[in-house]
Amino acid sequence: MSKMPDHEGIKRAALRAISPIRPADEKSEADEKFLFNAQRTNAGRALPPYYLVYFLLVDLLGFRNLGRFEKLAWSVPIDFNGKAYLIEHRKFGVGVFAHDAASEEDNAAQIVKLIQKGVKAAEQFPSPAPSQSLADLVCGALCLCDCVWLRHFAFFVIPSLHAGG
Repeated sequence: MSKMPDHEGIKRAALRAISPIRPADEKSEADEKFLFNAQRTNAGRALPPYYLVYFLLVDLLGFRNLGRFEKLAWSVPIDFNGKAYLIEHRKFGVGVFAHDAASEEDNAAQIVKLIQKGVKAAEQFPSPAPSQSLADLVCGALCLCDCVWLRHFAFFVIPSLHAGG
């Protein structure tokens, strides 16, 4: 009999990997218009695929998703060293959004590296089929959704779907 994976252990490993990132709260430094004025950073373009970032932050770690808005699929407010940032999947892809992108590129690059580490730690999360990766599992779940346009959109965005995965 194979040993069942320790889901809480995977969650703890992912939390350690992304530390000091934590969910944003009232202690996080942010101006009142931040949600509407946040600027995309260049470093954020190096984030892992949006579905893995969402799985890590929202599904596995329980960070709050602020929901959908115009041209915005999801928005997750995070705190990095006391300052608020947004991880968002917008019309032109996933990214790290800051108060002032130009002056906060270094922090954004650190956030990206930590999220990459977190996704790697979350790869231990079990799949129903032992040969499936976490990315394949998330892609498979996306294909089961009832939204026809989303399935067709995902086919062009997620390369492993082309191989029938």
